[in-house]
Amino acid sequence: MKYLLTLIALVLLYLAASPFITVHQIRSAADDRDAQALSERVDFPVLRRNMKEQLRFAVLDGASGAAEESTLAAIGVAIGGVLLDGLVDLWVTPAGVMKMLKGDKPQNKDLQNTPTEHDEADDRRALNDASYSYAAWDRFVIEVPSDAEAVTKFVLRRQGLGWKLTNIILPLDA
Repeated sequence: MKYLLTLIALVLLYLAASPFITVHQIRSAADDRDAQALSERVDFPVLRRNMKEQLRFAVLDGASGAAEESTLAAIGVAIGGVLLDGLVDLWVTPAGVMKMLKGDKPQNKDLQNTPTEHDEADDRRALNDASYSYAAWDRFVIEVPSDAEAVTKFVLRRQGLGWKLTNIILPLDA
């Protein structure tokens, strides 16, 4: 009975600590600029879909009223949606995710699949200033401050016994 209680306690401890382990693995991959290790902890198809929905809502929702009144505006909204989808596909790469983890916004020049060199002191500052919390039993949130007093939220979802990054909530109003 004592061994069973110990086993149950260890399993519960692992379940509680597992998102922190994943965060550590993500941070290590970002620090080492290891795109392959980062890719193993990111669900890129889900992340791309979530970011496309977020940006489409933020950018195109305001334009939809004008689109109802004008055929030209409706065409602009349709083209804007395609452009946003392409932009998200460019941003949501290992290099782009690493840049966002550091508290930076990806720039078009930074969107190769290989990470670029930059100031490691700034990297550590952004990651060390991050806050971590459970949002639900299967959702864990990392909040990374950016330069403009805004916060980027990284959402991890439980997948089996592990966790994967599935959403990045950008500070679009900043």
